[in-house]
Amino acid sequence: MANVHILNVGDGDCTIIQHEDNKVTMIDCCHGSDSEDESHNPSNPNWFLNKLSVKGIFRFILTHPDMDHMGGLKLIHEKHPITNFWDIDNNKQLDGGHEDWECYQTLRKSKENPKALHYTDGSSTKYFAYDDSGKKLDDYIQILSPTSEMIKDANESQEWNDCSYVILYCIHSKKILFCGDAGDNTLKQILTKPEVKDIDILIAPHHGRKPENDDYSYLDVMNPKLVVCEQVDGEFVPKKEYENRGIKHIEKVSAFDITLNIQGNGTIVVMSTNKRYVDVCNSKRNIPQTRHALFLPYSTYVLDNLL
Repeated sequence: MANVHILNVGDGDCTIIQHEDNKVTMIDCCHGSDSEDESHNPSNPNWFLNKLSVKGIFRFILTHPDMDHMGGLKLIHEKHPITNFWDIDNNKQLDGGHEDWECYQTLRKSKENPKALHYTDGSSTKYFAYDDSGKKLDDYIQILSPTSEMIKDANESQEWNDCSYVILYCIHSKKILFCGDAGDNTLKQILTKPEVKDIDILIAPHHGRKPENDDYSYLDVMNPKLVVCEQVDGEFVPKKEYENRGIKHIEKVSAFDITLNIQGNGTIVVMSTNKRYVDVCNSKRNIPQTRHALFLPYSTYVLDNLL
C-alpha cells in the first residue's frame, strides 16, 4: 500500500509520496500560509511531514526553479533531511537573498547528503525503476520530460516552465502523472509517448491553467479517470472540458488536502480533509455517511465512487 498526499498550498505545488518500502518522495514544496505556527497548519508541508512521522526525505524532486515550487525548502531540509535532490540543470539567476533560493543553490551543488541528481527524459536506474536483476519494480518512477535539448532551449529563453519535470508514478499497474508547470511545448513532447495514454490520475499541468490556444487535446490522449487541479474556470480549465469527456475532477481549493491510497490489488481510495466537501459529494451519489480513514494520522474522509 502506498499513499500520495497532494497538499492544498494555494498557488503552488507540493506532493508527498509514501512508498511501499517506507521511503518518501516529495515533489515540490510551497507554504500554504505565511504563519510560522506549524502546530495546526495542514497546508504547511512540515506539519504534514510531522504528522506522517517522516524523519527524512529519500528523494526530493524540484520540477523547475520557480519559487512557488520551492517555498519553505530550507525549513523542510533542516527538519526532514533530504538524501537525493533531483533538479533540472538550469542557469536561472535570482536577485536578493531569499533563504529558500539560497538553500536551493546549496542543495543543487551538493555531492552527498544530499546528492544532487540532474536526470532527463529516458533516465532510468534501479534506484527508482528497476531491481538489481533489471526487472521493473511494482512501485516505480519514470521521467517523461524534459529532454536535454528542452533544457538548453529554456536556459536560452529563460522560460522555466518549458523545462519542467513531468513524472509518471506507477504502482500496481496504476498510473499517476505529475505534470509540474508543463506548458504546450512539453505537453506536445510527452503526448508522443505511449505511457501517457489512458492514465488513472492526472495532476493537472500548471496547476490546471488553460493551455495556449485553448487546446485541450492532451486530455483526449491521456484520458484520465480523475484530474486533481487547483480550480476550474477563470484562467483555469473550464469545468465543461472535463465533464464533456466524462472525466471526474477534484479542486484542491474545495477538497483541501487530498490523499490517494493505492492498495495492493490496484484499488485507489480517494480522500479529502474537507468533511463538508466529502459529505456533499457523497450525498450526490447516495452515499450520505462520511467514513474516516482511520489508518492515517490526521483527519481525512473517504470520497466514494470517484475511481
